[in-house]
Amino acid sequence: MQVTVRLYAGLSQLAGRPRAAIDVPEPATVADVLRRLGELHPGLAPHLEGVVAVVGGRHAGPGEPVPPGEEVALVRPMAGGSQQIAQSGARSGSERRLSHGRP
Repeated sequence: MQVTVRLYAGLSQLAGRPRAAIDVPEPATVADVLRRLGELHPGLAPHLEGVVAVVGGRHAGPGEPVPPGEEVALVRPMAGGSQQIAQSGARSGSERRLSHGRP
């Protein structure tokens, strides 16, 4: 199946493009997408460890499924963000919706 990967926070510069269309076996997880992306773009591989994946507008862990045709956005974590989330009592994983700075 084909998945579009959107690259942010310097990852696009390393890949030489803001998006990459990759083929992964179905069913696929976020880990499968990251592994395949690293194979296709070896310069990205060392930078993919610890990235934050967003699937369907929600943070997605390595074991989260990626539906066919879905876009996976990859961003590098921001310093201090994880501690603020833990202290705020925010929900974890797929329960947390990205708000882009809005409540």
